[in-house]
This record gives sequence, C-alpha cells and structure tokens, in this order.
Amino acid sequence: MIISQASYMTYQCERCGQTALETDTVCWHCGWRFSQQEPKKSASKTKAIAAEEEPLSLSAVAIYAALTLIILLAIMLVTRSLEHKPLFLANPETSLESGWVPVTDQEQQFTLNIPSQWQWFEKENEEQQSSFNVLAKNDQFRAAVAPLANIAADTEVLLVALDDTTAESLAPPGFLVVARSVDFRQLSSEQTLNQVRQNAANLLDAEITESFTGQNQVDILLDVDSADSPLRCRERLIQGSQAGYLVAGCTPRAGYPRYRNEFEAMVASFQPLTR
Repeated sequence: MIISQASYMTYQCERCGQTALETDTVCWHCGWRFSQQEPKKSASKTKAIAAEEEPLSLSAVAIYAALTLIILLAIMLVTRSLEHKPLFLANPETSLESGWVPVTDQEQQFTLNIPSQWQWFEKENEEQQSSFNVLAKNDQFRAAVAPLANIAADTEVLLVALDDTTAESLAPPGFLVVARSVDFRQLSSEQTLNQVRQNAANLLDAEITESFTGQNQVDILLDVDSADSPLRCRERLIQGSQAGYLVAGCTPRAGYPRYRNEFEAMVASFQPLTR
C-alpha cells in the first residue's frame, strides 16, 4: 500500500527552516536530528501564530486614536456645559400654580413663576427692548424699586410683567418688577432691614425671613407714592451669590386684595440662579 505524503503533516526544521514530514527523524536538507522531546512546529501553525502576532496597521491605529479623541472631546464638552449651567433648586415651599408658567431670563440670572395671562418684558431681550424701555421709565415701576434703589446706586430693572395689558399701558392694574444690584450683595439682612426702615416712609411690615436654602431675605409690605396713583407693594430683597435682587408685586392700593395671593406666590417663587 502506497501512502501519499499529502496525508502527513509537515513541519519546519528548527535549524534550516526547510519543510520536513512528521515521520522524519532527521532533516533531509541539513542533517539536523529532530528531538523526540521537543515538539516540532507545523508550518500552518507557525503562520497562524505569526498572523496573530502581526502588529496593527497604521490605518487601524489612526482610526482608534481618532475615536478616542472624539470621546474625550465629547466628555470635555459635556463637563464644561454642566459647569456653566446655572443651578436650579426645587423649592418645596412653592408649587407651579394652575395656568402659570416658569420664566427664566435670557441671561439665566433668575427664575420665577408668572400667571400665563400676564405679559413680561426683559431688558436683555432685543425684541422687547423698546417696550421694556417705555415701561422701565414709568414712574410706577421706578417707585416700586425704590427700596433697593435707595440702598444701592447701581440698581437696574431686569424684568417687568403686566396683568393682561399692553406695553403702552401707563397705569397697569397689577404688575411685577425684578431689579438687580451688585453693590447690594455686600449688605447683611440686618443692615438691609435697617436701611428699608429708614428710607421707606409708608412701611406697613418688614421682617427677615429664611429661604428654603437657609439664606436670610427681607420681606416688605409698603405703600408707595407715585405720580399716577398710590401703590401697595409686596416685595422681597434677596441676596444672591453674584448680586442682590428685589422682586416686587404692586397695584393701586384699592386693588391690592385682588392681587395679594398672586403677588405672594410670584415673590415666593423667585430664585436667583447660581453657577
């Protein structure tokens, strides 16, 4: 019976690398005697090992590096976005009234809740600036921010809101004003309360209360004289991390009972945003 060499596994000589059969005891090319104890490596197995140990190509390395860089950039962008996003804390003492909407100014300095039928105008909103400038110069709005303006010369109005009226209305039945001062941040609550008592002629009530975050704030109820008609205002002076704020809900004195609950809810929902 003739056995074909094709049925035998071939090996490589450890000395010269030439092909030998598995039945060979010596290499027919160089005379090397194969060891019985040391297994001979097959050419096919050697090629497989060599393929496994072949280093990655430059293109594969470049693709891996590019993907790694993209992932790192994405992580950096997300982290930076979270660092610059203002911090909002849910206030357990207030809830969004039915038909109300949360309002955050474009500069993301503060947030508060306002009845949906009200209109609001921001200083930094380019589309609203003309209407805002008319309202901010109105005597009633300037009178409403007097408790803060008398304390800090850098007081500026940031937002005004009106009860279902147009921007041309000079005597809104009810309105809300938000003002800001960096200088005011330097005063303590006790100093603020003393300043208010000294400068507010028609002060009905003033006290230091504690916010849900544990910070002191000054709550005020006062009558304000204005050219159009005397106003009654519910106001709060709040110390933020970057500035102090005043939020005031006002209406002609006779109409205050109608707006009292709305004013208190709007003022209570006001929250400076920190970064």
